[in-house]
Amino acid sequence: MRNIEITTRIGCKNMCTFCPQALFINSYKKTGGDIVMKFETFKKCVDKLPKDVQITFSGMSEPWLSRDMTKMLLYAYKKGFKKFRVYTTGVGMKIEDINKIKKIPFDKFVVHLPDADNNAIIPLTKKHTSLLTKIKKSNIKNCSYMTMGTLHPGLMQLFGKLVTSPKMLSKAGNLKRFKKLHHEGPIMCNSEFGLKHSMLLPNGDVYLCCMDNSLQYRIGNLLKNDYGSLYKNDAFTLIEKKLKNEKMGDVLCRHCESAVVDNYKKYFRPFKKLLRLIN
Repeated sequence: MRNIEITTRIGCKNMCTFCPQALFINSYKKTGGDIVMKFETFKKCVDKLPKDVQITFSGMSEPWLSRDMTKMLLYAYKKGFKKFRVYTTGVGMKIEDINKIKKIPFDKFVVHLPDADNNAIIPLTKKHTSLLTKIKKSNIKNCSYMTMGTLHPGLMQLFGKLVTSPKMLSKAGNLKRFKKLHHEGPIMCNSEFGLKHSMLLPNGDVYLCCMDNSLQYRIGNLLKNDYGSLYKNDAFTLIEKKLKNEKMGDVLCRHCESAVVDNYKKYFRPFKKLLRLIN
């Protein structure tokens, strides 16, 4: 399966402690382009995607910080895409947005709730609590709830038995408070989509994945290139080579929790010997 993750806006007002926003914002300034994704940009990019590509709204910021978020989601759904995921805090969302999207058969609709320790800077106002209550009552398909750390006490009655608390990640070494990982030898991406988990930004640029906050691994631009070319060009080929051979240079994946040692040769060596004996 293939996936593309949409960042609808540069700069997220939530400023979560586990998301290196300053690094991302400063890196994007060097590339230039729209701060908020224009609807026309989204249309041009999505129209180039094969229908089997899963569309995920998440990326480097809260999706509904774009006023066109619901419009973009509905456009892709009406175009015939079947697989959708959304990761949202609900910040920027309105009650009418929930009414418009609640019938979409999401593969995942993950709501990030405020926590007691302010790991995610999401003020729990009366308005936001009402929105979260509306989401819960709307029976959105495959809706789940998570928080980083302990759930905010003001939401315990509503979501206490439903919430999960995943482990914080180092963002492939981009969060300095974590010890930087380093995987040696041949490695591979062990995430759900492997290397076919790209990230689209408001200027049309596509990067390897959502761990690339420093924007070092650009593999194309969907306003200029077709989708297939993203995985056939020199930039992507070099990334693949660096995964297999550490001497080719450092690569983001060597510092990522989703990387694992590629034991292909180790596992298949005995079978090669057996084939030689048989022949």
